[in-house]
Amino acid sequence: MIRFKYCGTHLKDEEYMNLMSSKGWLATSLVEGFWNFEKGKENEYTYRVYYFRGMTQKEIDKKINELKKEDIEFVYRYSFWGIFRSKNSFELYNKKEQLDVCNKIRKPMICASIICPIVILILIILSLKVSKIFIIVTCLVSIYYLVCLYLFIEYTKLINQIKGR
Repeated sequence: MIRFKYCGTHLKDEEYMNLMSSKGWLATSLVEGFWNFEKGKENEYTYRVYYFRGMTQKEIDKKINELKKEDIEFVYRYSFWGIFRSKNSFELYNKKEQLDVCNKIRKPMICASIICPIVILILIILSLKVSKIFIIVTCLVSIYYLVCLYLFIEYTKLINQIKGR
């Protein structure tokens, strides 16, 4: 079964996979909000997501093998993330590590949220003065900006939640 749901944070991805697992649907892949599930047993697995950005393939393989020894199965890699599941309850991060991951993810969103409006303004001027072709680029940059802004807001909320604010 394929479903579309853009969750906004990796913890919301986990929540969604675990909700679907409680209904007997097992996550097998995720590509930009498009989830693939297969039928299984209700509550068969607990799902977690791990942040791979900045890791070499060798380091990623090592992490997957370490977790495999703890009966934690690697399911799928999407973007900078890896989906893991186990028949036992488990966590991949402690509170400090979770906060570090959230800050790493949010950092480029801050820059993009500041720079994109300037780029959009320049593109609008170019589309009016030079060529209408810049309208397409303006639309694409605007979509990117909205996604970055959304992720910045979601991860700011998550960081505050983890800090207990």
